Amino acid sequence: MIAALYNGRLALLSAAIALVCADYFLQEPLYSLANDDSREYGDLFVFALLAVTTIKFVRVSVRPRALLGTNHVRRNSSGNFATFAATRRASSLVSSLAAERGPDSSSK
Repeated sequence: MIAALYNGRLALLSAAIALVCADYFLQEPLYSLANDDSREYGDLFVFALLAVTTIKFVRVSVRPRALLGTNHVRRNSSGNFATFAATRRASSLVSSLAAERGPDSSSK
């Protein structure tokens, strides 16, 4: 959630703090950063790997599409005006075709 709301560096810092807290409070011996069993470092490694992977996934999924390398181009005000003009022209053409057809020629 920190990666989505703030930035990736803060999320990595939070993951590192959580890693130290997990070692200190949850693994034997309690209230010590030393481990009796070296296999417990594997648990911490997997936790760190999962945290980094999740942070990267969240950062990529909330990144604006313009930064993803897609072909979407942001329109500026002249592009918006061109779109408006083309829509207006098409609407005018449809209206003139409907007027030429007349109200008495209905399709049955």
